[in-house]
Amino acid sequence: MRHTQARWFTSLAAPLAAGALVVSALAAPTQAAPSADAVLGDDLAAPGRVAAGNPATAGARQPRARSRSGGFSAQANGQTPVRREVVLRDPNPAHAAPSDQRRLRDVTVSQNVATGQITAQARFAAAPTAGTESILAVAVGHWDGSSCILDAALMGTAHATEAQGRFGDEDPFTVGRARSGATLTLRSTSAGARLRSLDLECAYASLYSAPDGETVYHSFYAESLEDVYAPKLIIRPGDPVQGNYAGKVTRIRVEVRNDSLTPATGVRLRAAGKSMKIAKPRRNLGRIDARSSKRGIVYKVRLKGKKPRKLVFRAATQGRTFTKRITIARKPKPQRYRSLAGRFFFGFMPARVDKGWDNRAVWFLNNRWAYVGHPKAGKRPKCRKATKACKRYVYRPRTGKVKIGRAKAVKVTTEGFRFKRASLSEKTLAKKGQRFNVALKRYDFNGNCLIYCNTWTEWLTLRKNGRFVLSRMDIGSIGVPGSGGQWAIVPPDDKGTYRVVSRGRVLLRFANGRKRRHLLAIDHDLRHRPSPQGAGLVLGDRNFYRD
Repeated sequence: MRHTQARWFTSLAAPLAAGALVVSALAAPTQAAPSADAVLGDDLAAPGRVAAGNPATAGARQPRARSRSGGFSAQANGQTPVRREVVLRDPNPAHAAPSDQRRLRDVTVSQNVATGQITAQARFAAAPTAGTESILAVAVGHWDGSSCILDAALMGTAHATEAQGRFGDEDPFTVGRARSGATLTLRSTSAGARLRSLDLECAYASLYSAPDGETVYHSFYAESLEDVYAPKLIIRPGDPVQGNYAGKVTRIRVEVRNDSLTPATGVRLRAAGKSMKIAKPRRNLGRIDARSSKRGIVYKVRLKGKKPRKLVFRAATQGRTFTKRITIARKPKPQRYRSLAGRFFFGFMPARVDKGWDNRAVWFLNNRWAYVGHPKAGKRPKCRKATKACKRYVYRPRTGKVKIGRAKAVKVTTEGFRFKRASLSEKTLAKKGQRFNVALKRYDFNGNCLIYCNTWTEWLTLRKNGRFVLSRMDIGSIGVPGSGGQWAIVPPDDKGTYRVVSRGRVLLRFANGRKRRHLLAIDHDLRHRPSPQGAGLVLGDRNFYRD
C-alpha cells in the first residue's frame, strides 16, 4: 500500500498458527528476506509516480468530490454525515485468484464519523479454509491527484484469527476480527480520537498469500468514500383531522418523503389505532432515494364508535423509526342553521384551464341583508339599500333554504351551499385580539401556457408574538412563436406585526411603515370546527392552507 514517503511493507510472523500477526513499515524498498518481511503490495508504484494496475490509484472510476460535513449541501439541509462509506467492486484485472476461497466479491469500507471507528467487510466468493488461507489488507487515505495516499490500514487473516492496524507513520492500533461463512469483518477497536481526526477520502483493498504475502490473489482499485447521512423520513398523511360518516370508510393518501441526503432502504410503513379497522396496515415501500418521496400510498380506515381516535403512522428504515399522528373522527351529518345572521361563507368557482382560484364570498350581515363579494379593506360592510353587492335575502329555517336577491333559492347546511355556481362553506371570523401560530401556503396561476401563463406561490406566517411574514415567488413564460421566454420573480419578504382589531378584521403594520387592513377568517376542519393549523385562513380574498 502506497505511502507519501515510503512503500508500505508488512511482516507476517510465520507460522500464523503461533498466534501473532506483526505489521511494520520499512522505508527501504530493497528490504531483503521476503519470507520474514513479506511485501504486501509488491506491485505498487514508487513514491511520486503512478503505475498501471496500481490498486492505490483510481481505476475505471475517477476520484469523486464528496460533500463534507461542513459543505454547502450538508449545511443547507441541516444535516451532518453519520459515516463515510464505499463498496469496492472494481477489481484489478492483473490479479487472478486461484480459487473462490481467494476471490473477493466486494469489500465495504466505512468510517463512523462520530467515533472514528473504521470497518471493512469483505465478501469472499466461497468461505475460506485453513488450506486456502490468505491475508486481507484494506487501506484508507486521501486523494493526491489520482492516487489514494494511505493514512491507515486494517489487516487480518481470512481463516485464522490474527488482525492488526497501522497508521501511515507506523503507529499501531487494535483491530477486531470476525468471520461468518464467506464474510470477513475487520473493525478498529482503539485509537478513536486519531482515527476520527483523519479526513478520509478513499479506500482500496488487496488479498495476499499467507504466510509470506508475496502473491496478490485479488485487489480492487481505489474509490472515493461518500458521506452517508442518517435517514430522515417525513410522513405526510394529509389533514390532521380526517374521517367519514358513521360506518363509512375513510381513504387516507399518504406520502413518505426521505429528506436525507442519502437513500433510505428497506422502508416499511405501518398504521395502527384503537377502535378502527385498517385494511393492509403494513406496507413495504422499499428504497426511497435521497430528497425524494413515495406517493400514492392509500389506507382505508373505518372508525368504530363515535369517539375520535388517533391513527399512528410509523415508518422504519435502517434501525430508525419516524412517527406521525392524525385524528380519525366521525363526520357529522349536515345540519340546518336556525339563523344565518352574522355568518360568513367563502368559496370558489369551478376550475378553469386558464385560471386558478376564483374566490367568492357571502356575508350575512343580519337577518335581512347579505353582502356578496369581498369587503374592501377588511371593513364590515353596511347595507341599507339593494346594490350590486348588497342583497336582500330570505331564509327559511324549516326548509333550510335561502333566497339571495333574485337568485334561485338554494339549500344551506353546515356543509355549505352553492350560489351562482360557486361552492361556499362557512368560515369563522377571527376574534378581536386573537393570535395564531401558523405557516400556510397558497398556489395560483392564470393564462394559457401555450401563449402566456404565470404561476405563483404565496406563504403566510403568523406567530403568537404578533409578528407576520408574507412571501411570494412568481414563475412565468411567453409561448408566442418568435418571442418565447421565461422569468422568475422573488421579491423581498414583507414583515411586520399584526393585530385583530375587531371581529374579522386584521391590521398589518409593515416594517417600512405601511398599514393594511384585511378580512381575516378561519377555515373549518372535518367536524366544522375552526382550525387555523389544520384547515387554514382567509386573508382578504385569498385562501391560505396547509401544504
